[in-house]
Order: sequence, then structure tokens, then C-alpha cells
Amino acid sequence: MQVFRTKGYHAASVADLAADMGLTVGSTYKTFRDKQTFFYRCLNAILVSVGRRRVSRRRWPSPAATR
Repeated sequence: MQVFRTKGYHAASVADLAADMGLTVGSTYKTFRDKQTFFYRCLNAILVSVGRRRVSRRRWPSPAATR
């Protein structure tokens, strides 16, 4: 996501993304069909991570307190 953040979505190339991750362009295309798929998977991973942190910080009532 750093490449997207610094260059913007449209200016970032798959070659830029691959270089940032230390991968070849071919392996990046093999794993992520295109730049849009790569972006959506990154965004999804971030949203899932944020969601997990929010849920883990929430104070759930103990079963005894709800009786």
C-alpha cells in the first residue's frame, strides 16, 4: 500500500508494486491478476485487521453480568 500512498493508484505500476515487495512482475501478475485485484486485496487485509483490533478492544459483558 505504500506505493499507492506515495504515487497514487493510477501512477503506480505493477512493476513498482513488485519492486516494493521484492517480487518479480511475473510472479505478481500470477498471484494478483491485475493492479485492481492487488489493491482490493490489500485494502481488504487492512479493513479486516482494523476490524479485528476494534472487536478485540471492545469490552464484552461477562455472562454472569447479563443474568
